[in-house]
Amino acid sequence: MRNIDSLIKSLGDRLGLPRRISARLVKKRRLWAHPIAVAARRRDARALASRSAWRGFVPNDKGFALAGPDKLPGLAAAVAACQRLYDAKQSCDPDINKKPFFFNLLDVADLEAEPALLDFALSDAMIESASDYIGMVPRLHAIGLYVSPVNDSTMSSQMFHLDGQDFRQLKCFVNVHDVGDDDGPFSFLPADKSDRVANILGHYWGDGRLEDDDVFKVVGKADVVALTGGPGTAGLVDPSRCLHFGSRARENARIVFMFHYTPWPDARVDKPEKGGRVVNEQRPGYSLTNIPDDRGRDDALRRLVLARR
Repeated sequence: MRNIDSLIKSLGDRLGLPRRISARLVKKRRLWAHPIAVAARRRDARALASRSAWRGFVPNDKGFALAGPDKLPGLAAAVAACQRLYDAKQSCDPDINKKPFFFNLLDVADLEAEPALLDFALSDAMIESASDYIGMVPRLHAIGLYVSPVNDSTMSSQMFHLDGQDFRQLKCFVNVHDVGDDDGPFSFLPADKSDRVANILGHYWGDGRLEDDDVFKVVGKADVVALTGGPGTAGLVDPSRCLHFGSRARENARIVFMFHYTPWPDARVDKPEKGGRVVNEQRPGYSLTNIPDDRGRDDALRRLVLARR
């Protein structure tokens, strides 16, 4: 089936279709291929929402919610765990082969040593908020403890963009240390402001990066929400609907705990490596996607969230 999706994407590229069109075709094919599983995830999300105190926590029109450790159960313990891990690892020099301004320190052994990290990512508040917003019980796609060292670049994900995993998703960003305006805070436009930029500039999901000057011809700098604040300052943000950037750390390094919920199935078609293979092993510095599923062994909901497919 992966070959079919690659063919759809390749055909769309040859025909000059916008990426969002071929991605929607891939998504529809995947939904049609798994009607029972998709219906069950949607049904379970409705059931959760009917009894959840977190229903509507992430407003659909804005695509984000802000909170702190006093609001989100388990967040303070997760931040303390991240601080311990960073203190132990900050002298390490990981083999970074993706973004020198943004890399992950977390590995699978750390999730075992610091259970508070997955406890928070799999908490009722997080799962119910994500299920309600996404419209189905999602997958926990990735998790990491990310470092943005001091830098002077503005490139790649340091520019305004939308994430391409799917058309609706949810990421949780948590400051591990104090983050000020010049420390590379995760910064974004609410979904309604992002829609305005897209409609006026004709720049939509899948269309790449945007320069600041172009964005600020449509909205004001005051419309940007920057996740500044002390340890435990958190944001749940839809990165596929909210134009965003991060890691412009000019004064101090930024340390952030982040995990990522996506629908299942999603719309992403991975680029094959040489020889046509898609390599799934964990790479140093990259987001941790091979998340152990043993935490959900005795819990049907968490087993679903941790499912690889």
